[in-house]
Amino acid sequence: MEMVKKKAFDPSTGEVYEVEMPAPKEVRNGILELEFPPEGIRAKDAVTQLADKFQLSDEQRNAKYKCGSNVFQIAVVRREFNRFLRDGTLVQPHGKGTPYCLSQTPPRPPSHDPAPTPEPLVPVAETYRGIRKKFEETLLEELRDINPTVFEQLVVDLISKMGYGTGEHVGRVGDGGIDGIVKDHRLGLYEVYIQTKRQKSNVSNTAINKFKDALKLQDARMGIFVATSGFSNRAKEAAVSSATNPEEGFRIVGLIDGEQLARLLLEYNVFHG
Repeated sequence: MEMVKKKAFDPSTGEVYEVEMPAPKEVRNGILELEFPPEGIRAKDAVTQLADKFQLSDEQRNAKYKCGSNVFQIAVVRREFNRFLRDGTLVQPHGKGTPYCLSQTPPRPPSHDPAPTPEPLVPVAETYRGIRKKFEETLLEELRDINPTVFEQLVVDLISKMGYGTGEHVGRVGDGGIDGIVKDHRLGLYEVYIQTKRQKSNVSNTAINKFKDALKLQDARMGIFVATSGFSNRAKEAAVSSATNPEEGFRIVGLIDGEQLARLLLEYNVFHG
């Protein structure tokens, strides 16, 4: 079986190392040999079956990135599932995040027509945007599954790398909604307090108001609320009201939703650490 090397992170030593994984063509063939039940196959079930099929060692099965995501699942299996989605071999009839099914219309075999009708070319920029969008969607799904502490640290690292200052992860039980603090801004501006939420449903105004209360207890002037979902209209209004209401101390509450988060993690190269 052809193998390729992937980078992984060892939390016990803090070092990046290389681990062998099945090559893309091996994975594609393995996916097509899976038994697809009528309702489709879940990504996690496919990962387990493929790991057994390839007889992966515990080290290969458990290799992770610094953010906590599984290397075999993300960089090996999910990548090929997405490739099959793009070329029409697989479909998700009920939308992203649902089981995968084999397409009822298999890809057409190569034509032997000596003068085939040329297909319109897809602009490179459009192709790139499509690939990047798919990767952002996959990344967002994985962010909802990783360890909460790892997710909080990932967000703190991102805000720091965006130029707000030096980040410190402080999230813990009873933290009053504060998961991280960014200090030492080079222009000497306010400390930035961070709260994170890993969920699919929109963040409510109740959550924003609780965060504002936590900021008030800290006498903080600036906060950033980061979620893997969107924000309800009332939540957005609650965030804006802080900056314009003297009774709320003119506190600035910035919002980063799931789509923005995935895009920023890729832009600042934080996800793979």
